[in-house]
Amino acid sequence: MKIKINSLKKIIKEEVIKGRKLDWYSTLISREIINAVKDEQVRNYFSKNGRAYFMMDIPHITKNLEWLDRVYLQITPESHGINAHASYEYDLDATDEQRKNSDMKINLEMPIGYSDKYISVLIPILKETIRHELEHSGQSTDVLMDGHKKVPDQEIWKSLKRALDYYTSEAETKAHVAGIVKLSKVKKINAADAIDDYLVRVWSTGKYFGYSEKDLDPLMKRIRSVWQYYLMTRWPK
Repeated sequence: MKIKINSLKKIIKEEVIKGRKLDWYSTLISREIINAVKDEQVRNYFSKNGRAYFMMDIPHITKNLEWLDRVYLQITPESHGINAHASYEYDLDATDEQRKNSDMKINLEMPIGYSDKYISVLIPILKETIRHELEHSGQSTDVLMDGHKKVPDQEIWKSLKRALDYYTSEAETKAHVAGIVKLSKVKKINAADAIDDYLVRVWSTGKYFGYSEKDLDPLMKRIRSVWQYYLMTRWPK
């Protein structure tokens, strides 16, 4: 039993050290993204063409991230507010060497002719999104592939069991909670409350896919239990 406890403590310590590094790099990348969004040439191009897509010129940041090579930014129109999505893209079943060529693709939904007030709202959302994907970038291929094989992204809401398997998988639990903790720091709110706020969004997604409140409420409780446990383990303070 002592060996198991000591092993667990070692794993947690390693995750804390890795997490601090990734936390810092998520801040650096988000700053570069915000600077790009503020750039007048980018704004004008987006307003004229209705879409902007380019690779970020940030080798001074990505060179320090072993399994992330390029970061791409896409801005697409959204008339009712702002949002941010991202994906960490790697070759399936990649070797450690192949993982070094992996990309992060960030998609921002912004109104045409967006003002600085929209950028201010974007910052915490963007940091949470980037931190989530950076957590994936630091995970082993085995961990990533385990979740992918069980529940491909397009099948998350095919059933309630698949949704549960996805959100409570090792890869997604760690990535979601890491992103939420980053968000809570930026907003200066309690991380446990931030988890509850995030799960409201997951609940709404489930409603969109046709599930009832009776179906979704127990699902949210089970996801919350797993995420809260991981939060308390990795960020006990």
